[in-house]
Amino acid sequence: MVVQVEATRTKPIEYSGITFTLTEGKIEKFFKGEYEANDVISILETGGISEVHSNNKVQRVNYIFEENEVFKTGDKAIIFLKKYSGPIAENSYVVLGVYQGKFLINGEKIIAPEHGIEGISGIEDLKLN
Repeated sequence: MVVQVEATRTKPIEYSGITFTLTEGKIEKFFKGEYEANDVISILETGGISEVHSNNKVQRVNYIFEENEVFKTGDKAIIFLKKYSGPIAENSYVVLGVYQGKFLINGEKIIAPEHGIEGISGIEDLKLN
């Protein structure tokens, strides 16, 4: 499935000592798959904000895996997704290739992942149509 979403809500999840984030995303544009504009989907990513308790203090720590920050509320992106199957979340999707399948949008510009997917600077470069 390939969609353009806006992250409307995020929720941290701890599972087996690892932090995950479940993002509620409103589909703004549909490129491939079974959903339509304005549908809401759940996207599961590894990492995110977690509370760490130490010396009677609570610290908020942002865990980032493979240099891929999880969605923040208000983020817009074109994402390539596959259905998640596992114990952490029901009825959710994961990003294909982690950072390789997630392209944040700033206006009409695409913010390519820092890991270097060359030649991607605009939505048309993704060749979705």
